[in-house]
Amino acid sequence: MGSIKKLPKCVKYWNMLAIKGLYLDISDWFWLFGRSKYIELSRNREARIFKHILLNEIDLQFQHTLKAEIVLHEIQQGRIPLIIDGFDELLSKDISEPAANRNAESMLKTLVDLLDSKAKIIITSRRTALFNGEEFFEWMQQSSKKYQVARYSLATPQISDWLAPEQIKILEEANIPINNISNPVLLSYIRNTSETELENLLHSRNTIIDKYFKFILNRERERQDISFTNEEQLRILRKLVRIMTEFNIKSESKSFIKEIIKEYNINLLNEYIKKTNQLPKPTLDEITDTLSNHALLDRKQNDEIGFINEFILGLLIGQNLVFKKYQEHNPSTYQDIIHQDLAALAVASYMSESDERKLELWEILNDKKFKYTDDFNLYKNICLRNEVNESYSESIVFDLNIENTTFKSSCIFKNFIFSDCTFQQCKFSTPIQFLNSGFINCKFFNCSWEDETNDNPKIEYRPYFSGCYCPDNFLQKYEDAEDDITDESINDISLEQIILEHFIKDGKKYKDMVNLSKMRNNFSNKQKLFDKTINQMNNAKLIALNGGKCFLLKDAVPYYREHYYHN
Repeated sequence: MGSIKKLPKCVKYWNMLAIKGLYLDISDWFWLFGRSKYIELSRNREARIFKHILLNEIDLQFQHTLKAEIVLHEIQQGRIPLIIDGFDELLSKDISEPAANRNAESMLKTLVDLLDSKAKIIITSRRTALFNGEEFFEWMQQSSKKYQVARYSLATPQISDWLAPEQIKILEEANIPINNISNPVLLSYIRNTSETELENLLHSRNTIIDKYFKFILNRERERQDISFTNEEQLRILRKLVRIMTEFNIKSESKSFIKEIIKEYNINLLNEYIKKTNQLPKPTLDEITDTLSNHALLDRKQNDEIGFINEFILGLLIGQNLVFKKYQEHNPSTYQDIIHQDLAALAVASYMSESDERKLELWEILNDKKFKYTDDFNLYKNICLRNEVNESYSESIVFDLNIENTTFKSSCIFKNFIFSDCTFQQCKFSTPIQFLNSGFINCKFFNCSWEDETNDNPKIEYRPYFSGCYCPDNFLQKYEDAEDDITDESINDISLEQIILEHFIKDGKKYKDMVNLSKMRNNFSNKQKLFDKTINQMNNAKLIALNGGKCFLLKDAVPYYREHYYHN
């Protein structure tokens, strides 16, 4: 956050570092220090308020050279860019909690207070509702500081960014749905597999995931000089995942991890010690220590141990469900044990599995006793069945790549938004009911309306398309439809003016963002024309659409003054 014209040179070095945890990067590429300073804020336990943590760490880092006041002055003068990497990691685990929003506001106020003169502050964060909400933009408007905000969003890498054309050709010739393996873990494994090995791999009956596990577990036996079979290693890791998810944790201290491994595998470990040919024979503690250093485990924040990535964690959660391990140990409560975010990890990981295995997981998660939200149920159906049905309401789905999926005519969407999603070769079986629901900034490729039973659906059942892109005539069905209710007092030009005046007052911008659905509801008589005008304004770079929100772009104010404002 700050007045950013271009990213500072130090960022290229910062991006090259494999940093774990949350860091504050105080960098000067001119003359002051000659090198970057990396401070892990998350380890500071001496203060609970972000401002105090920040000042305390600056004092610790520069206690023998400069006072904190000088460092802060140089930050404000723009000589030291301040980079907060992983802003969201300092917040509550559930960023929807009110406490998390209050904490975020306090942290942002500390940073805004530094935005004097030529200060440059960069914040990195995973995409969250926190920075797209109306409260955040209202808070920004109320700030007495004058500063500019520039946003950069990283797009999802494509398969071609990972794999060579020759590798992609081998996968396609083997009829492997390569978009189902668009996971960085598997893609890294495939990228480092020779073409000959890849062809041999695909000729077997096992899935790529099976081959990946076989590779990792065989290598682990050699690396740690252990004789546990691959299946025994997986059994130990699955038990560890089951206990961790029952506690709803993703990492814990090494001692806690060792205790879980020991307590829940005691017979297997004792049998291993008895049969091993090693001399002297390892103790129980030595074996558990070795297993706690497994290649599929890794050190996390605060020296805790967790699984190396969410793909592996999700696979093992899914396997525990499919093998009915949760059901065996918690027959009446297992639906309450597995939190929705953990179930979503299992769904995402199982996208790379075979259709048979995906169906097994879907049948378990489709149990109505799981109290999951509608957007999760939709995600589950898309990923595991390529079929969408039932009713979905009061949700927003972001950034999904939806392929070869059928939307059944039994679908009912109520106050439901697809935002920034891509639909490829999808079939929409009419009449689907869209009640105040639609698509924002989505892309449609080779999609179609199938089994139409109503050539002209009722207005209240039509979806809206705002800022969407489609190279064929898929959207024409609704673009050509006329509203039954007309209002001659509203035309394209005046509607554009009305929309701009949601952001501009007396020729000056007074809002950065408004909720698109709320604004659209103000045009109940002309919603089709509203959608058309929004699309035109989006193409003209007057507004931008993101996550159900409509943002005013910098060219909109001078455009409004030229065409509509008369002082």
